[in-house]
Amino acid sequence: MFARALFLPCSTSPSAVRRRIVMCLVLSCAAGAFAATDPAVVEYQVKAAYLFRMAEYVEWPNSAFTGPGEPIRIAVVGSDPLVEILVTMLAGRKANDRSFVVEPSAGGDEVERAHILFVARRDAASVKKLLSGLKSRPVLTITEIPGGLDSGSVVNFVPFDNRIGFEISLGTAERNGLKLSSRLLAVARRVEKGAP
Repeated sequence: MFARALFLPCSTSPSAVRRRIVMCLVLSCAAGAFAATDPAVVEYQVKAAYLFRMAEYVEWPNSAFTGPGEPIRIAVVGSDPLVEILVTMLAGRKANDRSFVVEPSAGGDEVERAHILFVARRDAASVKKLLSGLKSRPVLTITEIPGGLDSGSVVNFVPFDNRIGFEISLGTAERNGLKLSSRLLAVARRVEKGAP
């Protein structure tokens, strides 16, 4: 993606060339930093980026928020590294004119207040119980376990070809009162239609 952006036709003015060179240097440094990082951390950095982008392509019902200024609340069960990455990544960012609040959770009040709930694979045993308590509530539920959609998740991260993708259950999204953009559906590895 970045490589394509670097090779698009653009101005050859000195300032444009300087910007492209700086961009190449920044991307080279970033690539080196990622290469030296723990693969599990890189995995959660990718998933955090997906969560941010997903929030931009989900429409919650008005009743999901107490007002126009209420932030999107993300509850994370079972992954402290993801909490830290999300807090850093989402600082000062907005999706659909809403800021973010990220909270670690053990399945308590944070889950009840959440607009997005991420359940890590280390808590796979509690997924069905957590998700069944949220049926028909406007929560974007995200898991990373085999059979996550069968457990009632809207989105489930799946590995493929040494990359991370995701699958979507449209039936669960609709049951939860969420509208998913066709742009989000277009990049999913698999879209499960109909009732969950």
